[in-house]
Amino acid sequence: PRLIQLTDFPVVNATFDATENRLLFYRKTGGHLYESDFTKEHQEKLSTDIMVGLQETTWSTPKTHTAAFYIDNETLKGTIFKGTTTFTNLPQNIQSFSWSPDGGSFAYLTRTAPMGDLVIMDRTNPNGRVVFSTYLPEAQIYWIDKSTIMFHTAPSQIAEGFIFSFDIKTGVTKKIIGPLWGLMGKWSSDGSLLFATYQPFGRTPYRSVVFDRSGKELATFNALTLPDKCVWFSKSQIYCASPREGVSNRGWPDLYLRGEINTSDNIVLLDIERKEVSDVLTAQNFDITNLLVTAQRSHLFFI
Repeated sequence: PRLIQLTDFPVVNATFDATENRLLFYRKTGGHLYESDFTKEHQEKLSTDIMVGLQETTWSTPKTHTAAFYIDNETLKGTIFKGTTTFTNLPQNIQSFSWSPDGGSFAYLTRTAPMGDLVIMDRTNPNGRVVFSTYLPEAQIYWIDKSTIMFHTAPSQIAEGFIFSFDIKTGVTKKIIGPLWGLMGKWSSDGSLLFATYQPFGRTPYRSVVFDRSGKELATFNALTLPDKCVWFSKSQIYCASPREGVSNRGWPDLYLRGEINTSDNIVLLDIERKEVSDVLTAQNFDITNLLVTAQRSHLFFI
């Protein structure tokens, strides 16, 4: 593989544009939105507004809107952008955020001690509605299909993790997976499969597993990674960054998630049907996140 460095400055999140011929990403310092081709020869700054303290961005489907979160005087704030124009200011200190699969709505979780309120808002209507209250205010939410939002408890090696589903239409909650120590997961684009990592209590190493919607294990891989280091390519293949060496199961994933350790990663391909792991990129010194792969598999991008 031939490596091309597209930026010499830190960026926050990256995604393909609607044509999948260009990349969109935010510069961490200043928060400007950039567009780039795959060679760096044509790179353009699209926004002029300054966003200090940018932490995270998440894109709608299609890529018309962005939710950007930033720190302002020790307060986490969020804004919805349509292109480069401010669209909606979000409430402060949102715990978790997720776009609906069609991008027409979004959901967020806010803390109302001791509970957390799940709020759904249509993109064209600034008035959100509380649809559910939970004792898991620090959970991460994932809107995986038209009527289902998943709650993932905060991951830690010393805590049992769970995944719960919430049905928007009926209001019914259901445990899908857990308890599993250090549980983290990433859903496929259609919400039918989950790639997860966890540690069987008292045993090592960590397991990398594919589950179906019911929580049934479909495939297990001998590859240490985290879902944040992976991307679904298809329902049968997943690209992941996997630490080569020097990472102890002790303190994983806590130390990594807190930024106390870095990894030196290979990129591997997990084949669900064959239950095989194959190398894609080796012998480099990158701590890799935010993997992207073109539909033709001609280019792979990472931060």
